[in-house]
Amino acid sequence: MSQAIREAVGAPAMRAVAMNTTTLVWGDDLGGVKAQVGNVTYYIGNAYGGFEAYLMMRGLRSGTRRLNLGNFKTLDDAKRKCEQHYGDGCNVSAAGRWW
Repeated sequence: MSQAIREAVGAPAMRAVAMNTTTLVWGDDLGGVKAQVGNVTYYIGNAYGGFEAYLMMRGLRSGTRRLNLGNFKTLDDAKRKCEQHYGDGCNVSAAGRWW
């Protein structure tokens, strides 16, 4: 079970989380790009002259949650942040409910 799923369903956290070594596969989305890994989807969209990066997570009992990763000047910077977040274990504990 991945760390993101454990946190979504309230399972005990693992003490040591291995870094994810796979890269995200980006595809086109309306107004931007997205990459999906399990129940977590990373989105990058246009925002005020730059790019907004965030992720959406669907949990079994917790519904849909969103975590903002920040605003970036270039698409490559936004992708790099998403890939760094995923590589660091995809911690979604700060994600808030999304209606």
